[in-house]
Amino acid sequence: TSALPGPPPRRILSGIDSAVSFSPDGRRFAYYRSEPGHSGHSSLVIANIDGTHVRPIATKRTPDRFVPAFFTSPSWSPDGRTIAAAVQQQSKYQSALVTVDAESGRERVLRAEFANISFTAWTPDGAGVVFVGQQDPSWATPPQLWFQPINGGDPRRITSDTMEYRNVSVTDDRSLLLSVATDHSTTLWTAGLEPGSTAKKISSMRGDGL
Repeated sequence: TSALPGPPPRRILSGIDSAVSFSPDGRRFAYYRSEPGHSGHSSLVIANIDGTHVRPIATKRTPDRFVPAFFTSPSWSPDGRTIAAAVQQQSKYQSALVTVDAESGRERVLRAEFANISFTAWTPDGAGVVFVGQQDPSWATPPQLWFQPINGGDPRRITSDTMEYRNVSVTDDRSLLLSVATDHSTTLWTAGLEPGSTAKKISSMRGDGL
């Protein structure tokens, strides 16, 4: 295979525990980090695009946490003033969607009654945050895409299907969403203990064994 044009890649930062979100001016990025040397501590961190001036702006301590969690990401608002983030509240089996001031770290709760919130993405007009959320703590209903108005109104469910959504991004004109999702289809099987025994699928419902 031929090398990509341009200079070789170089590492600018380590210790990143989520996807990153870039500020509107492209000069900084935000991410989640499990704090090294402080068990149970996790932070929302901002850094310059070259990896300098790394600064935690909000830190959570167990039972609350930003990470570790799968498929998580904060998101920078279009005006560059705030960052949307998801806080997992383990003692309540609940998550909160919050905004954090990018300079002061001041936090505002937008929504707090979801069982799980992970990936976030601001709409380009700053009207609200699209997020991956799950209301049912039993996981009977997989995570779906939701829209939370920034004015604090009720969230609106965007998707309603059997897909398990992982992330989301929004086009500049707010006309399209892009997401990676999984669709589980699991079944139960039986097999004899003898060598060469043939496995047999049990007639069952979609999702059995998951």
